[in-house]
Amino acid sequence: KEAAEKEEKEIERLAIEKQYYLETVMPQIDEAMSIYDSIWDAYWVPTFNGVSTGQVDAYSAYSNMKDIRNLYDQLETKFYNISDDKMSEENKELITEYTREMASAARYRASAAKKAQKMFDTGDYSPSTMDKITAEVNKADKDMLNAILSLTSMEMQLGIEREY
Repeated sequence: KEAAEKEEKEIERLAIEKQYYLETVMPQIDEAMSIYDSIWDAYWVPTFNGVSTGQVDAYSAYSNMKDIRNLYDQLETKFYNISDDKMSEENKELITEYTREMASAARYRASAAKKAQKMFDTGDYSPSTMDKITAEVNKADKDMLNAILSLTSMEMQLGIEREY
């Protein structure tokens, strides 16, 4: 009887935690991830595509990289502000891993933009400069994948399935 009551309380606790996650945490995560992707899609991709075709000049490219840096700096804070108040300790740790990795990914993307900004400013389009920029982008991608792994692990524990 005691074991059944304990199991029932655990099921109830999980249901409450899942509801809190779905209503409070998940919308914050989804919004921050949407911003993370939209900055890249709105600034980075069109800038580099435009520079390669000659449709974007160095001044505009420099300005866009500056905007990227500022936006990712702001986004880093947004990741750290994702609430986890009513989550279990285990899931708080996973959310913390997620926020830390996504904040780091945002920092790496900002760093890539800073290096690209310098490249556009100086006109140094050398392979070594491009390698440095690419390395920062790759670090951001790695951190983002680690973040999604933590998030997916937690969501699976809560019985939440979704595609990224």
